[in-house]
Amino acid sequence: MIGSIWPPMALVTELVLVGVWTAGVWMIAREQVTLGLLITFAGYLGRFFHPVGELVGMIQDWAQVSTAARRLLQLIDSGSSARQSQGAAPETRLQGHIILEQVGFAYEPGQPVLRNVNLTVGPGETVGLAGPTGAGKSTVLNLIAGLYTADEGRILLDDVDMCDLPPRALAGRIGVVLQETHLFLGSVTDNIAYARPDAGHKDIVAAALAANAHDFIVELPDGYETQLGPGGHNLSGGQRQRLAIARALLLDPPILLMDEATANVDSDTEQQIQQAIERVAHGRTVVVIAHRLSTLRTADRLYFMEDGRVVESGTHEELMDCGGSYRRLVERQRAALETIGVGE
Repeated sequence: MIGSIWPPMALVTELVLVGVWTAGVWMIAREQVTLGLLITFAGYLGRFFHPVGELVGMIQDWAQVSTAARRLLQLIDSGSSARQSQGAAPETRLQGHIILEQVGFAYEPGQPVLRNVNLTVGPGETVGLAGPTGAGKSTVLNLIAGLYTADEGRILLDDVDMCDLPPRALAGRIGVVLQETHLFLGSVTDNIAYARPDAGHKDIVAAALAANAHDFIVELPDGYETQLGPGGHNLSGGQRQRLAIARALLLDPPILLMDEATANVDSDTEQQIQQAIERVAHGRTVVVIAHRLSTLRTADRLYFMEDGRVVESGTHEELMDCGGSYRRLVERQRAALETIGVGE
């Protein structure tokens, strides 16, 4: 809500300044004030609005900090209540059946991001989410991962409402690969085994092989023991993404969520990451968001989102045949690639 103060405040500031100059010109014409006095007054008025803007900025920062602190405390409280709960977390492996029923969500009250979202992901299916920026795709992944709770509707995981599952029930059962890869100071081995520090070297290598990361790792100065700088700055974007995929695979989660894992990489690296996605999809449920729609062609089902709603669903071929929003976006991307001389 604080962020909505900026537009009206900027409008009021501009209107006041326009009003002052208009009135000033009118008074100068009647020799009631001088030009110098008008310029001085307008300058002082601008200096008045500057600290007011800074104050609004401080209020906005405080609101963001308060929201983050509240969510952090909620997470800590949910963890404590889960430990005290008499109900045990399910020990069986998840089947990976995901259902969203009439789901609505807003990060800020009164500003809905998702509206009546319905989608189904069957066990072992690979489902792609497509749509323009701001359509709500990443928010859907955040809800499935349990990072947020839906405001409306419900999310079912193996026919159980996620609201009834303690946080520990999802631990190690959902793997997440984000567009922004977080790597830490330490060796390649340490980064891959971050979520499973007890993993053996064979398991780490197997995860790297599945993620198409092994070949470039062994070419590093010290192989798997190569020390990475802050954020993995000594690796390329595609290499960091493949390490993130290997890290997620080491957990062997029945559900894998991938948010723009092929963004900001060249076509060759995208192909390697796509091969890794296709390889790891066997035997697990995968939900993928991809900026380049060519990455989603092999998905079992696609959901196209606009303005927080699912507007189309089907396979790549079905959506292309129906000639809707998905096809128009594919054709725009294809035309853009042809313009710069790059093939799909």
